[in-house]
Amino acid sequence: MPPDNPEAHPRQRRRLRLLSLCAWLACIASLIVALVAVVWNDRLNPTGQRTLALHYLAFFAATFRYHAGLAMIPVLAFALLGRRRRLLLAAGIAAAIGAGPELLLIRPRGAADSRDASSTLTIMSVNLMFGRTSPSALLSQIEAADPDLIVFQEWTPGASRALSRQLAAKWPHMVEQSRDDAFGQAVFSRIAFAENPRLYPPIGSWTEPQITVSIPVGGRAMNIANVHVLPPISLDYF
Repeated sequence: MPPDNPEAHPRQRRRLRLLSLCAWLACIASLIVALVAVVWNDRLNPTGQRTLALHYLAFFAATFRYHAGLAMIPVLAFALLGRRRRLLLAAGIAAAIGAGPELLLIRPRGAADSRDASSTLTIMSVNLMFGRTSPSALLSQIEAADPDLIVFQEWTPGASRALSRQLAAKWPHMVEQSRDDAFGQAVFSRIAFAENPRLYPPIGSWTEPQITVSIPVGGRAMNIANVHVLPPISLDYF
């Protein structure tokens, strides 16, 4: 019996309608995340509480934009198998806006892609595991990677004593907030900061540093936020 026959497999038709609804909701959510990430300012500048809340929404949208784009893969498969052209088009647009820019970055590159070094910024993120990292091994790894910017999490006074002097020779622009617990941070840069680094978010009474720096790249300032928050093990930590 043809699938369009209203008498055929009513339970299966209900399941397909439910799946289609879920697919559309996922597609709409992905589009919203991608568009907010593209359109809204995510600099987290100090401002009114409502506007700042929207800035934070944009910040998280930019963080998870790629994931929202990848989430469209099963939606695309469902739309293709079910011959749902509108859903296929919408999911394709959401995937392109969300994951497209990141996917372009992982393509193989030739010499022509690296002609303008001023528009390229290499960032290395290092979690020191609260003092469990070998300084000599880490310095060797940093030298091999030769990044423009290094962001450290779990930066302690001991880490500062063991690493700061050696790193300052090649990465002289530095800001740090060392702590005796696992929530200190530091940033070392080969490039001068475009403005004064911000040590804490501009909202609430944060006691854990979340350092944000601005670096000039390709003729404009790029913000890099070193995010390392408390684990959500209790309502207070949330």
